[in-house]
Amino acid sequence: MIDLHPPDTGRAALPESAARPVGPRRTAQRAEVQRALAHSDGFVSAQALHAAMIAGGSRVGLTTVYRALAALVEGGSADTVREPNGTGRGRSTATI
Repeated sequence: MIDLHPPDTGRAALPESAARPVGPRRTAQRAEVQRALAHSDGFVSAQALHAAMIAGGSRVGLTTVYRALAALVEGGSADTVREPNGTGRGRSTATI
């Protein structure tokens, strides 16, 4: 029979919340979006940011840009405005 319980090491187990990192995952693509946003002038749409990244040789997909922007806003590294037509635009809150 296989024992599925780890041996007692004498150390207290970490709570489940401490075992997982808090916040969005940090990925190379997300960092690339953050750098591109930081180098943009003012508020920029996800489509415009993606187009600029592609023109610069990036291979990041548009969906990744949308998700990265949402994560940056949630984490306080970017903010957004909504235009009257419903289009959102983001900008970095970091200084270069």
